[in-house]
Amino acid sequence: METFDSIELLRESRLRPTLARIAILELFQGPRSYTPDQIYRALVNQAEDISLATMYRALAQLLEAGILSRQQLDHGPGRYFLARGHASQHMLCTVCGTLVSVPGPELTSALKHVAAKQGYLLGEYTLAMQGICNACVCKKADPAKARLVRPKRMPLRIVRVVAK
Repeated sequence: METFDSIELLRESRLRPTLARIAILELFQGPRSYTPDQIYRALVNQAEDISLATMYRALAQLLEAGILSRQQLDHGPGRYFLARGHASQHMLCTVCGTLVSVPGPELTSALKHVAAKQGYLLGEYTLAMQGICNACVCKKADPAKARLVRPKRMPLRIVRVVAK
């Protein structure tokens, strides 16, 4: 899991480290994505005295600075996640909201090939895949009726449930 110093990250982006910005960034210390409602509830649960308007202003500033990214992953509200580079490939667990960055020069190469066949030169892109993470599959699966099968040579935590 990637960790970072929120105050240093804000200073590097030339943003003043305010209470709201620091509190929001601390939520992103793990591989998670959040909707604005989830962010606000988490801040309230941490007893942070931040208004909804302040939270939205801080999110907009973090987006503009390139610290956070926003992606419309489903039909609901957009999800915010820590920005990691220009091209983004993510897998979102539809149960717990864990967002995993997918490394993959092979995937990027395949996308460039598809774009070239259509007459495009691939620039920045966002790819979002949805499914259920290993932890949530294990919670839902009945151990007596299912076993987890891990595909070989896959760098991600992808599993299939196979009934016996």
